[in-house]
Amino acid sequence: MLSILLCVVPQVKASEQPLHVMFLQRAPFSFHVNDQPQGVLIDVINEVSQQQNIKIKYQQVESWFDLLKALKRNVNACSLGPYKTKQRELDYKYSDAIYQEAPYLVIANTKVAKKFGVSVSLDELFASHFVFGAQKGFSYGEYVDKKLANKKSGILELSYLTITGQAIEQRHEFSLLNLGRVDYVLMNADEYYWNVQNAALDMKNITDLSIQDPLARNNRYLMCSKGTSDKTILTINEGIRQLKASSKYHHLVSQYKK
Repeated sequence: MLSILLCVVPQVKASEQPLHVMFLQRAPFSFHVNDQPQGVLIDVINEVSQQQNIKIKYQQVESWFDLLKALKRNVNACSLGPYKTKQRELDYKYSDAIYQEAPYLVIANTKVAKKFGVSVSLDELFASHFVFGAQKGFSYGEYVDKKLANKKSGILELSYLTITGQAIEQRHEFSLLNLGRVDYVLMNADEYYWNVQNAALDMKNITDLSIQDPLARNNRYLMCSKGTSDKTILTINEGIRQLKASSKYHHLVSQYKK
């Protein structure tokens, strides 16, 4: 799947090559419907690329680990939607912020809710015996990442996000919660409420808890390989700036809000 990004296209100028934009199946940010990429981040980048006359070629990848590995190659490619961290800024280039998401929630089975009630601090949660389903290679934002770095046990790493073969692909975490393989995951409210409203979920053993910590609203960006030209990123940033200054941006993002 990643070979398209990593090959060298002969006898074609770099300026004529499309920008490969990789994404995970992660509604409402990016997902496929009838083989067509959709989602709030897809819609924003489509608008930016049309305004700025940038050729885009989308490519779905299966995991954050695959995505990060691919972008460390010298390719004209970006990932749609990662957070910006100090460590990642050393390895990749970033656009300006595309979207600011809602804060995280704890999505948990009923055992966790019985223990903590309707809200919990991250210190209490991470110190408990409950098993956390953590996405491999994924950043939850620097505040949560620092807390998570001190958690030495009770973590099950998850390598993919969705279950295929459904009209709207279901987030894998919901299945694991119902099966009792994990006790809780962290998911921002935009994702959680979209999935509850639009995917065929079995929610009888699943609930949500608010997080007592003062969490920031994380921004999402295009995170690009060092092989992506500065000119391309500057052009994208100008398109983002113009779009955010218009009423169209609010219209695009409001379609995916609760």
